[in-house]
Amino acid sequence: MIWLCGGTTSGSQEGESRFYVGAENSGGHVMIDGVGCLNRGTISYSNNGDRIVWCSRSGDLTIRNCKGSGFGDNIIYTRMSGAMTVENCVFANATPSCIRVGGDDEEVRDSTFYMDTTRTEVYETDGNVNTSFIMADNRQNASNGGYVQSCSFVVRTTPNATGAIRMFDNRWLDVQDSQFLLDQGDVPGIGVQNEVDDLWISGTYHTRTSASTTA
Repeated sequence: MIWLCGGTTSGSQEGESRFYVGAENSGGHVMIDGVGCLNRGTISYSNNGDRIVWCSRSGDLTIRNCKGSGFGDNIIYTRMSGAMTVENCVFANATPSCIRVGGDDEEVRDSTFYMDTTRTEVYETDGNVNTSFIMADNRQNASNGGYVQSCSFVVRTTPNATGAIRMFDNRWLDVQDSQFLLDQGDVPGIGVQNEVDDLWISGTYHTRTSASTTA
């Protein structure tokens, strides 16, 4: 097992991934714990590989207690055959997603996602943003499926957003016990771009007011 923990960076460093990770075999395990990367730069265009985590190998990947914001090429990008768990994290303002999920052994739980491009003192944008929090994607080494459990999604002002969760080339997703605060009327909680086989939604709470909510 490889365990990477601690440390927070801030400021624009476009074009770099913090961690290129992946176990060499299916029995390996990589854990990233307590890492923060904030205000990475302009999010209105691809920043050519600027991510916290890029993983394309096998084994298990666990990402917990992490925070990230302002990424222009996803925050966590995986196309792997192994399992991935993201838990107790906070992610904000990334494009085209904060996390790409692709596989029935990939799960995001107990995490918070925030989207508000009016926060110009923290995040840079030219106003043309194509973003979501979680993108369900099965291309290359990824596969269909994924689980989202006990998460919070807050959408405030984000031009051209595609949904808090976006179904993109993935045939099914299971979303449980999560809450959606959608202050922007044209942004769906779950947006479906292509055909899907199954979309399970249970125990979720949606509101388009500014009041605090609980699931």
